[in-house]
Amino acid sequence: MSLRRISKEKLSSPDQLDQTMHVAGPMYWTSLLAILIALAAAGIWSYTGSIPTKAIGEGTVIRPGGVFNVFAGGSGFIKDFKVKVGDRVHANQTVAEIYQPSSDDDIRALEEHLTELRSQTSQSVSLRQDSAKLQIKSLDLERENDRNEIEQQQKMAKITSDEVGTDEQLFSKGLITRQVLVDAQQRLVTIQTSIARLQAAISQADSQAFQSNWQPTELKRQQEIEIHDLEARLLGARNRAHLSSTVVAPVNGEIVEEKIYTGAMIPTGTPVVSIQADTDQVIAVLYVPSNLAKDIKPGMDAEISPSTAKREEYGFIRGKVTFVARYPATTSGMMTLFENDALVDSLRSRGLVTEVDIAMERAADTPSGFRWSSSRGPDTIIGPGTLCSAQIVTRKQKPITLVFPFLKKLMGLH
Repeated sequence: MSLRRISKEKLSSPDQLDQTMHVAGPMYWTSLLAILIALAAAGIWSYTGSIPTKAIGEGTVIRPGGVFNVFAGGSGFIKDFKVKVGDRVHANQTVAEIYQPSSDDDIRALEEHLTELRSQTSQSVSLRQDSAKLQIKSLDLERENDRNEIEQQQKMAKITSDEVGTDEQLFSKGLITRQVLVDAQQRLVTIQTSIARLQAAISQADSQAFQSNWQPTELKRQQEIEIHDLEARLLGARNRAHLSSTVVAPVNGEIVEEKIYTGAMIPTGTPVVSIQADTDQVIAVLYVPSNLAKDIKPGMDAEISPSTAKREEYGFIRGKVTFVARYPATTSGMMTLFENDALVDSLRSRGLVTEVDIAMERAADTPSGFRWSSSRGPDTIIGPGTLCSAQIVTRKQKPITLVFPFLKKLMGLH
């Protein structure tokens, strides 16, 4: 049978005329339409939508300025804490006292020495004044006697001088010998010498009287200088003891940790308490793995999730990146901010991390004072010391840009 004949018979044969013809119903067309709409929406979204790429970090909320350790200025025993964790303090406020037996002993010895010196000064000056009065009285008597003697000697000198004048006239006339004249002149010189000696004695007595009057005053002055020096030493010892036995806050802030216990023996330089510096602002300091932090730039959006507020219930706090460190964080640098070994070790547990600071957006109409992705956030205060995590949007991509690399990888194209 030829192929042409077989084909004609096939065309003229009434095969399958008894089978029912299937016609598409409304449900089919509805499903097809829904699929087409979904595909169209997916296509539009792939060009107009965006998928964020996020870097995740962990950290805590702090006040800018960091945490300050307050150190003991001297060694001794912790006598008393004047504050507790959570208390607000002002600069120069006493936060703790240190008992220092050695300083107390030194001060007590200086006080006793000062008391003794003051007593000795009063007694010695009084004795010196009494002695001076007696010396001056004796000198006054000596000077009075010398003046009387001078008066007598001056009378004798006048008489002798007249005799010398008479003898000179007699000698010139040859009535007396030269020896008689010389003897008269010698007597006059002797009297004049005696008068000069008595006048010198009076001058010496005047000098001795001056010294007798001056010595008690000088003794008092010298001992007052010694007392003043000792008072200065005592004041210095008291000031040093106060500074070394009193732990004071260097800044306004909040006590976040007591680092030692009452009664503990501590050496000089021991940290006693930690203070969070006071400021109206708070920021979130996050530590992001360094390989992810390289993509973070200031101004990027951040989603901050405090540990005290569940993200699935309250959402997150909106924020903006304000600072990204150029190099990975060091332990010492992190300790400057937190002064907490356990926290620093926890934040560094993921390896190299980089500091990222985030400014949290404020909102006056929420209990926490921050803007949340939900309507109002939790009713709790988000303050310094609150642990938190954050997701930082480093890039937004159109979905279509992610599809082509996926298809290339799936199909083995390079």
